[in-house]
Amino acid sequence: MKLRSSLVGLGLVWALLGCAPVNTETLPVATTSPHTFTPQPTRTLTPSYTPTPKPAATATPIPSPTASLTPKASPTIAGLLNRVPIARPFELAWSPDGQRLAVTTARGLYLFDADTLAQRWFSPTDPGLQQVAFRQDSLKLTTSDASGAIQVWNVLTGQLALQATAVFLDPANELVFRPDGRVLASASFNKGTYIWDSATGEITQTLPDEYGFTKVAFAPDGEPIALSDVLGNISLWGIASYTPLQTFQGHTEWLFDLAFDPNGRLLASGSMDGTVRLWDTTTGAPLHVLIWNSEPRKYASSQMNVVFSPDGQRLAAGSDDGMIRVWEVATGELHQTISAHTKTVVSVAFSPDGKQLASIGDDDVLKLWMIEP
Repeated sequence: MKLRSSLVGLGLVWALLGCAPVNTETLPVATTSPHTFTPQPTRTLTPSYTPTPKPAATATPIPSPTASLTPKASPTIAGLLNRVPIARPFELAWSPDGQRLAVTTARGLYLFDADTLAQRWFSPTDPGLQQVAFRQDSLKLTTSDASGAIQVWNVLTGQLALQATAVFLDPANELVFRPDGRVLASASFNKGTYIWDSATGEITQTLPDEYGFTKVAFAPDGEPIALSDVLGNISLWGIASYTPLQTFQGHTEWLFDLAFDPNGRLLASGSMDGTVRLWDTTTGAPLHVLIWNSEPRKYASSQMNVVFSPDGQRLAAGSDDGMIRVWEVATGELHQTISAHTKTVVSVAFSPDGKQLASIGDDDVLKLWMIEP
């Protein structure tokens, strides 16, 4: 994921906008014609759904603390399943129902069929889009752009359902739905993180920080919320009062991603210092420090992306050496190495069944990989 600036300020002006999807058969498909938004008859986004069942997360014992772990001598190499060119990608997300892949780019928003990588629709935007996240029911997704605006899209039609036009300048570093879909959180360099109602667009809470936050993640049950700052510190905040509960320290550079495991018992953090760290969310104790090179700062991506597999048994991270590494969570051993891209790995995502991994890179390619059992 690229380094993101963030939402700043408190005012949001909501406009109901819509856009007809642009259907094409080959890539690239962006057009130079302006994209016209048609106002929608309603702006109701109150979630009312039954989440799609996911594979049960295995209750993996929390591993004992270890020293820094180096890769095994001969990790398994993944198999490439499919690929499609995509210009100037920024971030990808796999829908919780497993059917779609969304990719934000400098030209707009793409939606692909997850099985075939056939393009379902493309909506050009100006400016381009950065962050992307699916709601848990897979029917809506949200994006943010470089102007600081936030969009909510209808996944089935490609129409723009809502747009929040910000009165500030910085884009979001991270944009995530709370699991119930009612709340969005956005991390900001401008002194904090904003919590806002996803149906009304109202900012309901601001979590201040002297240096601003780089990343934000909700625990699987919606509480606590994890935040990281530019100094490499991680803090857990309570939802009811939005007060800091706990702080984790260990990284020597700022963080570029945070992820809870499916049980909420572990937190993974990826940093510019070239490490991925695993933390016990109950005690705050560091469990594993995963290093993939003896000179991590040389190879560590400033846009590192870390993700847990749906069963919580594996952890994947991409970096600017073009590699994706998949570790065993329990032992910290390297399970699989994927020589994925010729340039920086921008973003990675597990399929909901945990059998595949999607990646995009600065080499302008979207790829699907088989994960070894």
